[in-house]
Amino acid sequence: MTHTDFQPFHQVILARALVQPEALCVIDDKTHLNYRGFTQRVGQWAAWLSRNNLGKGDRVGLLMTNTADHLGLILALSASGVVHISLTL
Repeated sequence: MTHTDFQPFHQVILARALVQPEALCVIDDKTHLNYRGFTQRVGQWAAWLSRNNLGKGDRVGLLMTNTADHLGLILALSASGVVHISLTL
């Protein structure tokens, strides 16, 4: 395998959402989301990032608990080209 055989994680999730939108994607203590619901949440985070002028090349640090929103924000940051480091509480 070469580096060209790999897709960014956010692209893998979005591609799966097209094939199996109703399949279970993310579970945390309060949330059970299928791929459709999870990608909608990622879209909401991406819109929030855009409204707050965060985009390609910007740097962000996250300190969050391990939740569906944490994972959704990581994917939105990746898809937006924002450099990030994530620490879990």
